[in-house]
Formats: sequence, structure tokens, C-alpha cells
Amino acid sequence: KELEKKDEFAFDTETTNINFLIANIVGISFCFEENIAYYISFENIKNNLEILYKLKSIFENKNIKKIGHNIKYDIHILKRVGINVKNTYFDTMIAAYIIYPGERKYNIDSLVFTEFGHRMQKIETLIGENKKTQITMDFVDPERVATYCCEDSDFTFKLYKKYLSELQKIPKMMDLFFNIEMSIVDVLVNMEENGILLDIEYLKELSSFYENKINEIQKYIFDITGPFNLN
Repeated sequence: KELEKKDEFAFDTETTNINFLIANIVGISFCFEENIAYYISFENIKNNLEILYKLKSIFENKNIKKIGHNIKYDIHILKRVGINVKNTYFDTMIAAYIIYPGERKYNIDSLVFTEFGHRMQKIETLIGENKKTQITMDFVDPERVATYCCEDSDFTFKLYKKYLSELQKIPKMMDLFFNIEMSIVDVLVNMEENGILLDIEYLKELSSFYENKINEIQKYIFDITGPFNLN
């Protein structure tokens, strides 16, 4: 009922795998006010279809802005349970890339520490440090998953507020973010799910054509200079 009234909210999914093609959803958290977040275990959702239908209507409501960090992943996960996210408004990972293009890490842990000096709970504290003996999130106590997942959505919402303010200072960055980067998120989701068609024969023709052009240019250069490592 609270979500239905909101103009925007951040959300985060917890799953069993980082590969969306094989991951199963464990739970989902929401944040629409800083320092307050909510978690729903998917076990509860599965056992109460009314909750699933409510969430579906909220996520598919085009009037409510959806905010996430690497939001493509969460869109993929929700699609697996029949929810098609509408109004994908803000991805804090993409915003960070535009604001800080020279950085090397855009994961939420690094950004939250840089922006707020807060060290987020590491996933290894839940699933284990040893890669060979790690468990998946569906085997972790739901109370602990809730705390972990809520921290993600809460700090995603905080990053959103900060980065939106930063982008608004520079109109060109706003234009790049909203009219180019965010506008193709759904397109990329579909490409990642379905793949893309390639005209193999045409690509072979192109390859042959440009190989000949390169040879012609190389011959022209070597006629003037003599042979050297052109690469």
C-alpha cells in the first residue's frame, strides 16, 4: 500500500547466482525514504499470490519511477517471475560512470565508501569466504538476508539523491544520462535475453573488403618508406 502511493522507489533483489540466466530470486527490498527499507522474502511471495500480483501492478505502473544499482540485472530477475518493470528511471551505477568516468570500480560497496565513508556488509559474511564451500542465498537465514538486502536498497536510494543532484548541475550530463544511457537500458535487457541476429555472410564480405583495402594502403606506405612494423 505504501509503494502504490510513491512517485519513486529504489529496489534490490537477492538471488542465488550473479548470472541472471540461472539465478533464482530469494527476496526483494525497497527504499523510498533514507534510512528506512523493507524486505519481502520470495518464499512469502510464492505462498501468497496476492502479494505477487500487487508487486507486479506496482512494478508495471509507468507513473512510478524505479531506481536501482545495475538495474538491468534486477529487471532480468523480475522478468523470470512474470514481472515486466516499467519506467526504469535511474541506475546509480551508470550515473557514477558518467560523473566519475576515470574510476575503475563502480560496484555499490566502493561507491558507498567513497561517497559516505560507510563500509557495507560483504556478501561473504553470509555465504562464506571459501569459494568451494560457499552456500547460496536461499540457504542463509532470511533475517540476515533482509538486513543485507535492505542496506543495498537504502544506499542505492542515497546514491540516487546525491547523483541526481550532481547531474542536474551540468545539462549536458543530464542529457547524456537520461536521453541516451537510461533510454537504452530496456533495449539492452532484450538483447541480453534474446541475443542479436548477425548476417555472417555479409560480415565475411566486409572482412574481405577491408583486408584488401588494408593491403593496398600498406603497399602504398611501403613503396614510400620501405618495410617496417606498421602495427
